[in-house]
Amino acid sequence: MRSVTASQLAQPRAAATTGVVRARDDSCRRALWHVCRAEKEASQKTAQAQSRGPGLGAVAATIAALYIGFGPNTGVSTAADLEMPYVAPTVNTQSSEETITLAKRLREAGAKMYGAFWCSHCYDQKQEFGQQAMSDFPYVECFPEGWKKGVKIADACEAAMVKAFPTWVIGTQVTEGQLEIAQLEQLLDAATAPAAPAESPVAAAAASQ
Repeated sequence: MRSVTASQLAQPRAAATTGVVRARDDSCRRALWHVCRAEKEASQKTAQAQSRGPGLGAVAATIAALYIGFGPNTGVSTAADLEMPYVAPTVNTQSSEETITLAKRLREAGAKMYGAFWCSHCYDQKQEFGQQAMSDFPYVECFPEGWKKGVKIADACEAAMVKAFPTWVIGTQVTEGQLEIAQLEQLLDAATAPAAPAESPVAAAAASQ
């Protein structure tokens, strides 16, 4: 999948709430040792992060250390005492008119994308929108003070019952994972479509005869 878990980082949390849509495949919904496939090679992750903005290389290295330190059979992290100071990834792609307009529409509709600064899929989602769209992009950071052992997820993310990154909330639809622009437009169109007019009692009675 293109999402990662929002668990207390030293142990898994419960599965997603019933009714939540999971975008793409489901193979990365595990504790932090499976943050995502991209982090399996520390050198690759560090090189990618270095191109994303100052300070991200150190965060990537820490994530890689956490990945190595966790194991699916141990449930214990040898890197549990490491800390990740908050570093905002730099979005350096160019926005299109479509993504600028979509970001504004999402904000106006009250949509939210909940994420974490160390989440590569959250970063990639922002990159799809581009730099110019970020002023309206409805992003909510779930670890604004950084991460260390025992840190709590932000209140807004807790209230939204976020269990994976990114999590999109558009209208009443909750979707976990990175989404294509076309998918976001479809969800937004469905959430903002005018309600069908109520059928009059006379018409209802006539239809029942």
